[in-house]
Amino acid sequence: MKDHRYPIFPPELFAAIIDKLADDLESLRSCALVSLTFYSLARVSSRLQVGPLVDQAHSIVQLCELLESSPPFAEGVESLRLCCEWKEPNPCSWITEAESDLGRCLSLLVSLSRLCITVGGGYYPSLPWPRVSITNRDLIRVILPTLTCLELHNIREFPLPLLSRCLSLRSLTLANVLLGDDSERALIAADMDPRAQLQPLSLVKVPAFVLARFVLWITSTEYPLDISCLCSLECILPDALSYLWLQRLSNASAQNLQCLYIKDCCFCMSSRSLHV
Repeated sequence: MKDHRYPIFPPELFAAIIDKLADDLESLRSCALVSLTFYSLARVSSRLQVGPLVDQAHSIVQLCELLESSPPFAEGVESLRLCCEWKEPNPCSWITEAESDLGRCLSLLVSLSRLCITVGGGYYPSLPWPRVSITNRDLIRVILPTLTCLELHNIREFPLPLLSRCLSLRSLTLANVLLGDDSERALIAADMDPRAQLQPLSLVKVPAFVLARFVLWITSTEYPLDISCLCSLECILPDALSYLWLQRLSNASAQNLQCLYIKDCCFCMSSRSLHV
């Protein structure tokens, strides 16, 4: 005999509520703890990896169509990784050509907070930043103030002042990056109080002359990034002179630094070279 002490919620009414909330991602998330049905609908992917595939099975065009067809889905995307391998035919066309759909994609991701741009191709940085189309550079510049995490891999001639627009940055990775001249000036916000407090910082295979420019820049109070609250510092050093600038970097962040990882690729830095 069935126990009718507790009322049974009609399945039809439950289904009607779910259908009504189909485009209301925020409400679905609020109800996710009530029912697995709500949870499955609210669990929208917020991380996408974009890059041209050789077989063209998936493309940025298809991604844009997906984002345009579902504004709640586009709003839920927080992390975007743009990557390609140098072995692919014309691998950088998706970012260097003005008519590429990358700009269309970026304009749809209104909640983007983490961006990674990586180009494979060996030891030497593969992608010259000036080759990125002006349209795509402008769109990337627009989203920089809202990013909390930025990763750049295998890029050369990157304008250091562009990082001055990263007013919300918490995590920064520069891997095999060469800096360009400062001709591409970035406007710095007049009100930088409080400054963005960088916490994890990773510098991978950054030459000493590049590291010198970066350290002089980031330790200056004229720029909006504050490393006094740095809790994690990773450095993979490609040459012997890097430790001089690494010392200055560690001194500026010594108060809160909890994790320090150093790899000496040249095996020429003795344990006495760095004082922490």
